[in-house]
Amino acid sequence: REISFPKIGVLRRSPEGYYTFSQDKSFNMLSDAYGLKDLEFVAVEEEVETQIEQNEQIPSVIEMEKKPVKVKKRASKQLLRYAAVACIMPIMLYTFWIPFKSDFFNSGLISFSDFNPFYNKEVGAYQPISEAYEVDKKLTKVEAIESDLFEILSIIYSEIIQLSHELLSINVDDFIQLKRDNMRVLSEIDEIDLLLAKIMYDIKTKQNYSNSDDSLVELVKTKFNKISKQNNLLKSTRFRIRLFNMYSRLLLQKRDYKTLEKFVIKSYDEFENDNLFDRSNHNDKLSMLTYIANCLFKTNKHNRSLKYVKILLNSMQEYDGFLYDKYLFFYYNILVSNYSLIDKEKALFYLDKASNNEVIKKLPSYNSFIYLNRSLIYYDQQKYQQSKKNISRLIMQKDFLLLDKSFQLKILIARIIIINEINKKNISEEVNKIRENYSVLLKTKDHNRDKLFLEIIIKKLNSGDLEKDKNEFLSIISEDDSKDVDIIGYNNWVKENI
Repeated sequence: REISFPKIGVLRRSPEGYYTFSQDKSFNMLSDAYGLKDLEFVAVEEEVETQIEQNEQIPSVIEMEKKPVKVKKRASKQLLRYAAVACIMPIMLYTFWIPFKSDFFNSGLISFSDFNPFYNKEVGAYQPISEAYEVDKKLTKVEAIESDLFEILSIIYSEIIQLSHELLSINVDDFIQLKRDNMRVLSEIDEIDLLLAKIMYDIKTKQNYSNSDDSLVELVKTKFNKISKQNNLLKSTRFRIRLFNMYSRLLLQKRDYKTLEKFVIKSYDEFENDNLFDRSNHNDKLSMLTYIANCLFKTNKHNRSLKYVKILLNSMQEYDGFLYDKYLFFYYNILVSNYSLIDKEKALFYLDKASNNEVIKKLPSYNSFIYLNRSLIYYDQQKYQQSKKNISRLIMQKDFLLLDKSFQLKILIARIIIINEINKKNISEEVNKIRENYSVLLKTKDHNRDKLFLEIIIKKLNSGDLEKDKNEFLSIISEDDSKDVDIIGYNNWVKENI
């Protein structure tokens, strides 16, 4: 058995019942005050006090008849001498044995095992403080990077610098430099995380129907190029994951789905082969799988996308499913996106299933996900009344105002297209409302195409000549890009209705 005292040492009990103490050499303090406090064994003298009260009756003693005893005084004296020698000899032996055959001079302690000349006692070897800190600093730093222990490494450096106030054997300049280098790494991590947080917010609120600011994308691109050249940091799992996140977000903003598909699949396979996934980065594993499935959907590889959805579901259940709820929305979203193109009834089935799930109901994006997807599926099925009903419900929700303005504009224009299939009476009024409420946005370069599309709708209502407008509009972007950036593709609508 053993008892561990943090930063002090370990107290063990051997099978024979002897106790030994081993100092923790990694936490040396002052060289003259290490280990346990000195203990002194003081013999306990038993004192028996017999107090007899005056009033206490002393038991009667039966007097025996005394007989004279003859004692030989000379024999008695010799016996006492032998007894004295017998007592002194062991004392003299252990006076030599204990100091020179045990660790009494090192520890100042005496244990019962010291009196056994046949017992090999464990002696705790003390390592001077200077030797404890003579480590390969370069190796320590590399191990910390590979183990992603930058925060812990910072604490260790701080403790060593603090300890240098007491111990001159520590070269404080070396550790101050190591501390500064580590601080730069931690600062790099924080800066990357802030940039990624901003991009992820843009992706969630804009639903990729508009781009992030050019300045933000440029910052991410610059940071990616800088980090990708630092080979020492690429040994770190954390930095490899961050590099993946940065590059994948850049490709997503560019809508370069083919390159993104190859990159995310290759990255995921490399992480799997290198056994880099564990509980600590399980969120990143699920994020990669989500990216792969969505990319395959965008490149029209629906069956393959659904295979990765199954892998995603199985991975969500790993580690007792502690991230299951977080990724449940993404799981249903990918299913609905794929089946909305290959099996619309199945898409509606999964939408109904998601709408009854308590976890998804609590999400801020719940209403936009359910109502918008239902509306689009009904529109494709030419069930325009049901399509209008669902998209109108979405606009009436409080959550609608939390969406990015660009996404709001796209939804409202999609509603115009749906209403146009039912009743054209109020179309002009609805278009004017959009122009008024989103006038600032429609003046921007990114939304010039939305502005032109609204003008085409008004001209069509007034039976104007649209052949020139049609050709100019269709030349702005391709039909595939139109499907990607529009909720209901403007290009396809213009081809069919103008």
